[in-house]
Amino acid sequence: MQVLFEQIKPVMALRMARACLGWSQEELASQVGIAKTTLARFETLEGGLTVEQLTRLLRLYHQMGVAIEFITTDDVTIKANPVALRHASERLQDVTLRRADRRKPKGLLGVIEDDLPPDDET
Repeated sequence: MQVLFEQIKPVMALRMARACLGWSQEELASQVGIAKTTLARFETLEGGLTVEQLTRLLRLYHQMGVAIEFITTDDVTIKANPVALRHASERLQDVTLRRADRRKPKGLLGVIEDDLPPDDET
């Protein structure tokens, strides 16, 4: 089965945005109010999303500081503003979100977070 270019663009855009925020499929599905299996099928081109589900996903990403562009160009562009970067930094530093064998805190991430501008500069 050949996947059309226009079919893969929204899938890749939404997968990259989810990865940008560090969310699992389960976390994102819960945030948006859809079944994890629905999201997983969409991300593997085995199913689709309704317009309402897609709208909720895009709205959530926008609220979290992630801008997604895949409709008006051939490219897929993901932009993370300081709000999104701060969220990702907090998740990366949260040792409770790591696998049990990797729950040692990392020192470098604190430096990165300190370099982020305050929320009111966006």
